[in-house]
Amino acid sequence: MAEDVAAMPERAFAQYLARLKREEKDIAELDHVSGQVCRNILKALCEANPEFHHQARICLWEYGRLQDALSHDSPEDALRRPNVFQVKTGTKRKADESVPELRTCKKCGWGFLDEFNKSGEACCSHPGSLVVDPTSSTWVGWEEDDHGPKDSEENRKLWPKGFRWDCCDDAGDEREGCQNEWHEPVPTKKQRVSEAMATWRQRKSILKFRKTDKSAGPVDLAAE
Repeated sequence: MAEDVAAMPERAFAQYLARLKREEKDIAELDHVSGQVCRNILKALCEANPEFHHQARICLWEYGRLQDALSHDSPEDALRRPNVFQVKTGTKRKADESVPELRTCKKCGWGFLDEFNKSGEACCSHPGSLVVDPTSSTWVGWEEDDHGPKDSEENRKLWPKGFRWDCCDDAGDEREGCQNEWHEPVPTKKQRVSEAMATWRQRKSILKFRKTDKSAGPVDLAAE
């Protein structure tokens, strides 16, 4: 992300920063809506998007694991019984601070709680890339002149079985990774705004220095 910001023209950076701030504000507004509204939004998104539904189930399972640790129930039972993190009826709070923050891992894409990220085996992901599997039945009858190239990001999402992981040769639709390590959280919008501003200030400082130091040669700002 920092490299992209370093290479942006000033106007493009201003637009990028404005978009990040709008998105940060939109997400922050969820703190002020009722739990029922949030549930309605969540259910609508799950109905419309199978992948979103899958991710939501993973997040629910993660909270169920924590309830299991506190109540000695199974994760499934913990999700069926009254939520131990639920705010009591009648209390007025901006947010329920007893509910731990859920994060998303940038490597495996799954939701996780810090409570379960205390070992180097919490995350199971593929460190490699998806490459076309020419032996897959997905491509039977596929003519690139008619259907377009097989090797595309869109096809990776629509037809994962037509690809293989080059790190382990697993099928592209294999969700279980081949490498265990720590979860690495996706930066929040607020963190991304701060990082973008820091990178931009660094870029401006370099430009200012180059203007005053006539002997300095050209610098690749993206590499800085």
